[in-house]
Amino acid sequence: MCIAFMLLPAFGFTLNMIVLFAFLLGLGIVVDDAIVVIENTHRVYNDEKLDIVTAAKKATSEVFLPVLSGTATILALFFPLVFWGGIFGKFMHFLPVTIIITLTASLLVASHQSGVCRVVYAP
Repeated sequence: MCIAFMLLPAFGFTLNMIVLFAFLLGLGIVVDDAIVVIENTHRVYNDEKLDIVTAAKKATSEVFLPVLSGTATILALFFPLVFWGGIFGKFMHFLPVTIIITLTASLLVASHQSGVCRVVYAP
């Protein structure tokens, strides 16, 4: 989200109601993905009796593709909305662009963060 806040002024976007709604929608999607990963980590930790680091790595690898494909599907849904025409398109252009930037930034941070966590928290 912080990356999206930094990038939006470069596109000439201000914090209007549509941008704030898009941030709220994007935050819900990002939190939902995190809940999926945490619940799977909890399941692996309890069912397989692994240590927490191994359970987190295994659980994350199990749900990586579903979370990635779900986010890619949402991006594919909002991409055509960038090309809305007319007055309504000019008004709502902020929504799909903000969602696309927010979810793409979230995917980039998540992919880089997992590598950082492996180095920092490696036993």
